[in-house]
Amino acid sequence: MSPFLPSCGAALFLFLLLIENSAAQEKLSLQQAVDLALQQNPQIVLAQQEIAAAQGRSVLANALPPAELFSRLNEISFDLAAPDEIEIGLSQTFEFPGKRSGRKAVANAGRQIAELQLARLRALLAAEVKKRYYENLLANENLSSQQFAVQLLDDLQRLLTQRYQGGAASYVDVVRARIELGRGRSELAAVQQQQVVALTKLNLLLGRESNLPLQFSDSLAYESFSLSRDSLFAQSVRQSNLRQIFAVAIERQRRALQLAQLIGRPDFSFGASFQRVAENPPFTAAQPQGETINAFGVEASINLPLFNRAAPKGEKQIAQAELNAAETRLAYFEQQVRRNFEVTFAAVEATEKQALEFRNVVLPESENAVNAAVAAYQSGQLSLTDLLDIYRTTRQIRLEKSRIIFNYLAARADLEMIGEKFELNQNENE
Repeated sequence: MSPFLPSCGAALFLFLLLIENSAAQEKLSLQQAVDLALQQNPQIVLAQQEIAAAQGRSVLANALPPAELFSRLNEISFDLAAPDEIEIGLSQTFEFPGKRSGRKAVANAGRQIAELQLARLRALLAAEVKKRYYENLLANENLSSQQFAVQLLDDLQRLLTQRYQGGAASYVDVVRARIELGRGRSELAAVQQQQVVALTKLNLLLGRESNLPLQFSDSLAYESFSLSRDSLFAQSVRQSNLRQIFAVAIERQRRALQLAQLIGRPDFSFGASFQRVAENPPFTAAQPQGETINAFGVEASINLPLFNRAAPKGEKQIAQAELNAAETRLAYFEQQVRRNFEVTFAAVEATEKQALEFRNVVLPESENAVNAAVAAYQSGQLSLTDLLDIYRTTRQIRLEKSRIIFNYLAARADLEMIGEKFELNQNENE
């Protein structure tokens, strides 16, 4: 029996030992990753703060104009200490009916949009965390496979060197083994860098400051769909927070247009005052300056925009244009979401077919090829380098299977957030 096979067993033992040691790392499931991101991601915190600000704007929109407290000194003579008339009063402005309620409705719609934006951000973030989680699973599988391959190449290089010294192998085989080992180590360094990048991206979404490795408790596994194409599309549209945002934005602009039509309407002011008036009859010898009386007064005024007719007209034009834009945006979104759904669903179907093909045909055939190659090598019908080539091909097939499952799961994650994405200049971006 060739000493190469025990070396393979030793490398396999080392590979299993590395997996066992990884149990001491922090474990993280897919659902835990999503929950952690929804709690700690800075974008979620910012969206929550925007809701608080929108609530404040809603309260402010419902406020009355400030009251006016005034005092007047009338008929002041050269004796400033003795004015003939003193008046102290309070007045309050009341807006034309519909202005304050319209302003409140616009502000409430803004608050509702902020809440929907938070829900939309949660959906986008959850899907993005899933993709980054799958990316880390793929990077870890790639790293483990590459580490195992380098260990095998190192054992092979030592074995061929021993056989060359004993005259049982050629120098060409030794050189080839060294070259393959160098290539393997170079690929290992690149794979390690990819793993660091993948973990950094996930940590950023999770709001995780530690750069220590994670042990991912879930795996890259194929899961079939349970809904049909039409059901998935109807669900995506029905659950779309972005579509609700566009609908609320239209209603907000309608109320803004109604409010703009009221800008030219007059506001009213009502007030009451206490008056102390001197030099009132009767004028007698005892009171030549007359009597000083106390009285109450009321006042009413109206604010007419007689010389500012351009402002109401401009406000109405702006509100009408913004309403038209909001309606156009919703119509364009409904067209775009259907197109994006079809493209993404086609990607899911394609990767699903590839995953099933690899699971049912390619992987079993490759395993049979490896078993046949090992048997042929043991019987002397296959060279060691040919056996290595077959193993390398099988390893690439396994990695390709993992990549296909990753693409399938990532496409499904994209399908989950298909109703939350909108690009106004999509054709230019493409």
